[in-house]
Amino acid sequence: MHEHSAKLPIVGLEGDVALVATSTEEALRSGVRNGLGYELEGFARDLAHQFPGLVVMVTGGDGPWVASALKNGIFAVPFLTLEGLYAILLHQFELGRGPAVGRPRPGSTG
Repeated sequence: MHEHSAKLPIVGLEGDVALVATSTEEALRSGVRNGLGYELEGFARDLAHQFPGLVVMVTGGDGPWVASALKNGIFAVPFLTLEGLYAILLHQFELGRGPAVGRPRPGSTG
């Protein structure tokens, strides 16, 4: 937010997040975390009406921070994409089709 306003400070994710802030830094952090939390909760609630038993997973490095703003039933898996790619890689090795099996490495002459 500071990039579009010369007066707003850079605010990190660390620190307490109050619902009602008493400083600019707290207000920025609260607005981002709580606003995002309310938006995601509403979206998940609407989807749950359409898909009973829905499980919501928040991914990405900041997933635990985002999930801390949400109610029960939402799980934080920070590195889900990397874990999935690793599982695929292991599966390919089990099948004997790993990335180095039977293929020349980039830049090699063989």
